[in-house]
Amino acid sequence: MSEKLHIALAFYDKNGKHSKFAGTTIASVFENTAKRNWANIVIHILHDDTLTEINRNRFIKLAEKYNSSINFYNIKINNWNIDKEFFEKALVRISLGALYRLALPKLLKNIDRVIYLDTDILVQIDIYDLYNISFDKFYLLAVSDDEN
Repeated sequence: MSEKLHIALAFYDKNGKHSKFAGTTIASVFENTAKRNWANIVIHILHDDTLTEINRNRFIKLAEKYNSSINFYNIKINNWNIDKEFFEKALVRISLGALYRLALPKLLKNIDRVIYLDTDILVQIDIYDLYNISFDKFYLLAVSDDEN
């Protein structure tokens, strides 16, 4: 397969835990995807200044291990034109890092399809099985995050 498969993760990493979780999510993608497709996977990490150079280098080594590529996007949320009240209400339910995914359309505007993964999941199928799901009539496919 020659088509690139783009995967994005976004996180705020104040204590370093999300980098570890994100690394586990990324490794699970590769470990459950056919080796012949590894080089076609492009990882996009949306982060802020809380991502340390050490963890950034760990991500680079992880991508290299699977002959893949990785891109980093340092999100500067103060540059966003977001109403302060909206921002404060949003952070009651979700993390700051979760808001970074809102930048995906602008950052990856030349990419037709992106799989966004939260950092708290394990991928247990070949990621191309998910990527190849047809959703021609929709802009987005999502999974319910029901706490019940």
